[in-house]
Amino acid sequence: MSKDDREAEKEALVQGYVEGVLTPAESARLGELLREDPLLARMIVENLQMEGAIREIAGVETYPAAAPRVKLSDSQKIKSTRRFRTARSVAPDGWNPLVVAAIAAVALIGLLFLFTSSAPVTDPGAAARRQKQEERRRAWERQMRDNQERVRRAEEQLQQNQRRRESLSLPAATSAKDPVAEEKKQQDLRTLDAERAKVEEELKDAIRKFNQAKEEIERPEVEEKAIVKPDEPGGATTVAASATVLPDGEVYVVSGQERTLVQTARALTAGEGLATGNGASQARIVFPDRSLVVVGPGTSIGQIRGGAHKLVDVQAGSVRAQIMKQASGSMSFSSAYGVAKVLGTSLRIVVDPTGSGSMRLEVTEGKVQLQRLADKKTVDVPSGHYAVAVAGGELVSRPMLIDDIVLYPMQGLVSGGEWQSVEDPIATAGIALEATQTSPRIKSPGLVSKTRPDHVAFTFQADPYRDYAVRIKGANTGWVAVSIPGASIRPAMSGTGAFPFPSFGVTSGYVWVGGEGASATLAVRFTGIGTRTLKLYAAEAPVRVDSIWLTAIKSATEIQLDKAGEVTVLFGPETRPMPGDPEVLLDSAKEFDATRGYGWVGPLPWTDIDLTKPKSDLHMSFVAGGNKTVTHTWHCMVPNGKYFVTVSCGVYNAFAQGPHMVRIQDKPVVNLAQTKIGEFYENPVPVPVEVKDGRLVMVIGGHQSNIKPPDKSDDTIVNYLKIRRAK
Repeated sequence: MSKDDREAEKEALVQGYVEGVLTPAESARLGELLREDPLLARMIVENLQMEGAIREIAGVETYPAAAPRVKLSDSQKIKSTRRFRTARSVAPDGWNPLVVAAIAAVALIGLLFLFTSSAPVTDPGAAARRQKQEERRRAWERQMRDNQERVRRAEEQLQQNQRRRESLSLPAATSAKDPVAEEKKQQDLRTLDAERAKVEEELKDAIRKFNQAKEEIERPEVEEKAIVKPDEPGGATTVAASATVLPDGEVYVVSGQERTLVQTARALTAGEGLATGNGASQARIVFPDRSLVVVGPGTSIGQIRGGAHKLVDVQAGSVRAQIMKQASGSMSFSSAYGVAKVLGTSLRIVVDPTGSGSMRLEVTEGKVQLQRLADKKTVDVPSGHYAVAVAGGELVSRPMLIDDIVLYPMQGLVSGGEWQSVEDPIATAGIALEATQTSPRIKSPGLVSKTRPDHVAFTFQADPYRDYAVRIKGANTGWVAVSIPGASIRPAMSGTGAFPFPSFGVTSGYVWVGGEGASATLAVRFTGIGTRTLKLYAAEAPVRVDSIWLTAIKSATEIQLDKAGEVTVLFGPETRPMPGDPEVLLDSAKEFDATRGYGWVGPLPWTDIDLTKPKSDLHMSFVAGGNKTVTHTWHCMVPNGKYFVTVSCGVYNAFAQGPHMVRIQDKPVVNLAQTKIGEFYENPVPVPVEVKDGRLVMVIGGHQSNIKPPDKSDDTIVNYLKIRRAK
């Protein structure tokens, strides 16, 4: 029975006792609860006395007969948030309410004495321990309330900051620029940036402390007699693994040489491992503290251990994890190449046993220590970074691109009463977010607005200037909407409110809605750095949400950079035959397209080709444009980072050409070079450039020189551009 159900049961039994309608079985159950929690009696007495005093002050003398007690439904039990509800007692006319309360209190104390005296006292210190536990629980509840208020204030401040920023971005009343006003505007924007950074830190601290209190309250209480000395990390163990595996597809429990197909949820014991099939097969490992490990397809797990020092041994494949804060223990992921020890974080691990073997650790939240087993060297990997443990390689922490963000229910901060966490064995994390009813929507086209803005807020890190597709895994016949403050969305929608997602439309199981890549229902792009926030709203109930997944929408250039670390873009007409190299792309002087990932912004240049040359000749085609004062600009979407670029200029026939002028990221890569017929210029040393806003920008033309070419046409001719990711 969950804690909410238990509190609701106490409430119903106490109400029945005050009204005198308990059955013998219910009276016995109330006695059991009183034996378990003697503090309950004191709280009930105080409540009865207070109600009597209130009624005496108000001058209330008589009450109507009590209505028949209604049995609480499961949803009503879950929604109950007070310790108990004060019930009206039935008394003869003219009785003082304080006297009634005192009589009820005496009877209750007598009932408590009867039940507690009949039970043997096995631990004289149990009551004191329970009292301390109750005091700690109340302190954690206060911390939750205080930090929920801090989150609300921080969100309001961020909204005010955004409104002020938008007002500064409005066009001036006059077209003429005022240098003084412009400087004042830039100073105000810098001040807003500083204020926003400060508020975001306050928001992160409040969410961290709220989640800490929530975890402590939800942590199961362990009897002292059940506490044993935990096994040391890496040591042998004979106790049960204290974890449950939930299969999805082809999943096997491995014990020695035996492989047993698992089709339903199953507890794991010491010495057992897992293996998943290829394709879409995966397994979820859920620990008692709600730490979650998702085992990817084609993965082999040697052993899984629970207890204070949890362990998952990854022999090959990949796992993704959301680890709850380990207050008095740790969680380790081991392989033949290294060990990652965590105290509470979100991470991904990939083990490749081929060749010399490697273990890659990616941290999206928190901090993890990675140890290479070959030489026992260690490195701390913070949020947004990765490290690779490989023999002979450099063990360092490097910034990483964030391609995937997975948000689970335990990471959300609930605001209002519509949403609640419920246990669900078929949910990925073992729990789901549920809304059984919702406030009315304000009728408006496009975005969803509600009369009461109850929501669940998730905070996370995401790369700036990258597009992410948003998908949501949910159940039931309702639907949801999301808002992402500070992000631009596609498709753009007018008005204010949350972006609607399609209905899940199922009565059993979970389904994904939202789509991926170019077919995404919602794509978002973040600007600047800092913590991102996504708010989830219940647009129509009933609805359950399992998880939210943001996946980077990669351009063709980014896909090639991921595969080979470099890409070559040829320039020429659409009819140009392409060489067989997969890392070669073609630009045919078309406008920039986000789906394609590259193109020209502004006036378009022209292209041509020499069909007498073989298609493998990278110089057979070109794009031409610009002159002394005119320029053409080309954009290419790439992840932020450092690159080396190389450009080729020239043409086989016609005339000698130049002066060629090519700038990339404002750096001159080709500077006033001149070429003869059939000759080509390529910068001899790759030029280092850095991308900070998700776009590599190349400008051709604008040489600003007095050089006169033979054909009196001083345009720049570019055959190809090579982009190589810096190591």
